[in-house]
Amino acid sequence: YQTIEISNPARSNSAVGLDKKYALSGKIAFCQLYKGYWQVWGCGLNGKRLKVLTNSPIDKRYPCFSPSGDKIAYVTNTGELWIIKSDGCYAQKITLPINCYEPKWSADAKRIVFTSYEDLFHSNSKIWILDLETNVLNKIANRPFLQYNPNWPPDEKNVIFVDGPELYAQEIRKLDLNTGDVTQITDSSMFVYETQPSYLPDGEGIIYSSNQDGDYDIWIIDEIGSTPKNLTPGSSHDTSGIVSSDGQKIFFLSDRIKTNEIWQM
Repeated sequence: YQTIEISNPARSNSAVGLDKKYALSGKIAFCQLYKGYWQVWGCGLNGKRLKVLTNSPIDKRYPCFSPSGDKIAYVTNTGELWIIKSDGCYAQKITLPINCYEPKWSADAKRIVFTSYEDLFHSNSKIWILDLETNVLNKIANRPFLQYNPNWPPDEKNVIFVDGPELYAQEIRKLDLNTGDVTQITDSSMFVYETQPSYLPDGEGIIYSSNQDGDYDIWIIDEIGSTPKNLTPGSSHDTSGIVSSDGQKIFFLSDRIKTNEIWQM
């Protein structure tokens, strides 16, 4: 493992919400405490050129680059969707009738898939797609209890997401956008939680975070759900894995040096 050097890491409380499209713009987007609030930050792939991109008195979460890398979608802790330019110079609120979390752009930048919670305790959530040109909303996953962590494959014919129908275990499933059919990708036991799925650039594999070995690690599995492999075995807490566009590197969050920082493998 090689540490990504973030400026003044001793003052970095945590880094969350790495964005999948960083490789297209040569940047990483993440959230970090700044003057008492979680703000969106950006930096280069080597941790240099660190810059705070938002600075309003409300917490932000889940930054996500647009495919061209010129915009970032993020949400506030109250579930409002915002879009800013990647240099942080302009912010636009997208008004929605429901709350929005974990936004992910489609490849043509015309749609955003996201999670919306239906109760105050976040025990019931559904997956929606927003058409940015028409502002039309479409609920695509309406199963019992939790569906969250949605993400697109390269061909965008389906959406993968985390499904928790019984609450005591959570699996990764795939929903066909044409037929509505749901396919199970992972098959975990009780109290095992498979989360944060993300496709490899070629679409033939998925990386995700799982606690099936006792602590959360970064795992990889093929697209049909066979041959899962732990990529970061050990005692550290490893989450939010994303793969570079050339498929050669994985960036992830880890507490292996006490504080939660961005690492690459």
